[in-house]
Amino acid sequence: MMFDTTSSAMAHIKSGRLRPLALTAPRRSPELPDLPTLGELGVNGADMTTWYGMLVTGGTPRPIVERLHALLARTLKLPDVDARLRGLGGEPGNLSIEQFAEMNRTEYARFGTLIREANIKPGS
Repeated sequence: MMFDTTSSAMAHIKSGRLRPLALTAPRRSPELPDLPTLGELGVNGADMTTWYGMLVTGGTPRPIVERLHALLARTLKLPDVDARLRGLGGEPGNLSIEQFAEMNRTEYARFGTLIREANIKPGS
């Protein structure tokens, strides 16, 4: 048994070499519509998704951030890029710069709480 991302496991799932049991995401994947979520199976509070984003250093001028955001958004809409991401179980996002920043802050706080509550220390 293992926990893995759909992007790295999808080829093995499609070939039949791996049998997924559930998704840790809050909702089912369009690529694996018959696969339940852990929440649907009664395991609540274990939501975990993989996300990717483009980050810049603090203080990057806003026009540069906006240009990078626009280029990334345009790239994610290319049919071949969209198809590739969806084929790996991904769902290309459409977050604004502010929405992405807020999601990042929320995830940082969420994982900080988990680390503190589990008393996880470096090297442990």
